[in-house]
Amino acid sequence: LNEKQNNYIDIMKISADNLKNIIDDVLDFAKIEANKIDITNSNFNLYQLINQSYLQFKTIAENKQIKFDADIDNNLNKSFYCDNVKIKQILNNLISNAIKFTQKGKVNIIVKQLNIENNFAIVKFIISDTGIGIKNEDKEKIFDSFQQLNSSPNKEHQGTGLGLAIAKKLIELLGSKIYFESEYLK
Repeated sequence: LNEKQNNYIDIMKISADNLKNIIDDVLDFAKIEANKIDITNSNFNLYQLINQSYLQFKTIAENKQIKFDADIDNNLNKSFYCDNVKIKQILNNLISNAIKFTQKGKVNIIVKQLNIENNFAIVKFIISDTGIGIKNEDKEKIFDSFQQLNSSPNKEHQGTGLGLAIAKKLIELLGSKIYFESEYLK
């Protein structure tokens, strides 16, 4: 293939990946809404899971010329028993969103083990970014399904508006909670 044809192939691959992500989000959301999602606990290494997510998004952040760091608590237990697939999906949705809405600056993953009690660890995940932030009047809508805060036809960021809604519902299914702080910068 010549260079122009290779560029078309690259565009088609990006479009196919975007379509797959949209379909996956809609299917996940439908399963959650229908209470057809199962929690499948297993033993896994949380440090490795976080590192995999970090490496998955590192190139994307570098391509946008934003700094991307992970600060994982040295005291973090390595072995956990939980639904690692759901944890990775939550983490990936939050990181993806942070990188998507950060045009310059940085995105950080901070993981702290707060407490261990009766073989249960309390772990706090913080995803911080220097993105555009959220207007005060939009803060109550941030976890709503199919909600995109910029609804103009020429919006800069594409998506279904399901990533944060899915993350919130999965977090709640795992018996935890999510919250955010934001300052609008535009």
